Amino acid sequence: KQMRYGVFYVTLIIVLFILISQLLSPDKVMPQFMQYLSRITPMYYSTSALREVIIKGTNFMNFLYELIILAFYSIITLILGILLSKKRIE
Repeated sequence: KQMRYGVFYVTLIIVLFILISQLLSPDKVMPQFMQYLSRITPMYYSTSALREVIIKGTNFMNFLYELIILAFYSIITLILGILLSKKRIE
């Protein structure tokens, strides 16, 4: 029963991230508060880097900022995962 709730909430969060991450539409058409909200999601930076490479054909240095932000998100997620798994093991 708890697993079903977990899957539901994760799916809901992922759908919300997709809707505000400029994956379906550019962030310029979103209201201002949603533009700020979209910048706290990692999916915003991954789609931004992908657009730089695919559409503009830029080099590595032009999307280095997005890669640094994504590395920061992955490190934070890794640390949180380690800390939460240690609590479960103990």
